[in-house]
Amino acid sequence: MSIFKSFKSSKPTFNKLGEVKNHLVNVEEVVLIDSFTKFDGSQKEDLPPWEDPTPQLAIRFRSTTGKGSIVHRYNGCGYKKAETLTKEELDSGKYEVVEDCKYALVEEDGSTVREQDAENTASCANIMNQLFFALGIPEGSDIDALEKAKNDGYELRIDVVEKVYMDKPQLRVEFTRPAGEVEEVAEEVAETAEELDA
Repeated sequence: MSIFKSFKSSKPTFNKLGEVKNHLVNVEEVVLIDSFTKFDGSQKEDLPPWEDPTPQLAIRFRSTTGKGSIVHRYNGCGYKKAETLTKEELDSGKYEVVEDCKYALVEEDGSTVREQDAENTASCANIMNQLFFALGIPEGSDIDALEKAKNDGYELRIDVVEKVYMDKPQLRVEFTRPAGEVEEVAEEVAETAEELDA
């Protein structure tokens, strides 16, 4: 029996990829975005106390076995965390520490922003390097190579884990590795793959 005669539209359901390990996926979408913007391009509600969104690269990974998809956001830079401030920095008056805010905030040109941190930004670059390596993209390639990898159907393996962020559970891509690699990644790779939240 056809659905058309009695069809009434409703909110669509999407098959979201749950927790998996070494799962084979393709890159389905690649979007340059920021942490204040939803994947569909609209602005998020309940923005944080800082005014500088994190530049991000959002990628939708699609299971090659039909188990669903997941969007993961890669951060374009990292920031100084409030917990790392020294006594001297706290006493300097330069930084503002806000309750339930993990970042050290500063005033810059009349705006409340986060201070970029070289080490955390380097971690962001390393996470991107791991993604490119997992896709078999040659060293020296730029961001446009991801679009080619998507169009050419490149495959890779991912782990998806559930983590709590802002008191809410979220599914996140924890590791990426080449399609042919199914063994555990080395411990040092696991350490650098820790997610830097927006």
